[in-house]
Amino acid sequence: MRGVLTGLFLLVAGPALANVEGSEYSFGLWAGGAATTATGAFSHCYATLSYTGGEQIWVNITGPDVLQLVFSFPGRTFTAGQEIDATLMMESGAPTPGKAFAMDDKLIAFTMSPPNDAHSFLSQGRWLRIMG
Repeated sequence: MRGVLTGLFLLVAGPALANVEGSEYSFGLWAGGAATTATGAFSHCYATLSYTGGEQIWVNITGPDVLQLVFSFPGRTFTAGQEIDATLMMESGAPTPGKAFAMDDKLIAFTMSPPNDAHSFLSQGRWLRIMG
């Protein structure tokens, strides 16, 4: 599973991707859109938020049953493929434990499935914390 998710992210981060014309948007501090592969096939939809301290969060929908939260923290380095016991927390509701994995030395990903459950969890509040 981790290899599949890493492969999906490499598609997301790779230079062969193109934004779907007209899909880009911004709303407050969020920006996003949809992307295709070099062959024109759907790759993913995304929303990203950058903080003034350099932290970034991406919310990717990479398939019909996969929501992926990707985090970048300045000054933190990881080992690609590293698994991290992690817990996502909002300011209310029950925490969601799981495994995060390092996509490369700068990014960690936490996958939630199915997206409806992920949406219910992420709609509990405004403050998101990952601990691990």
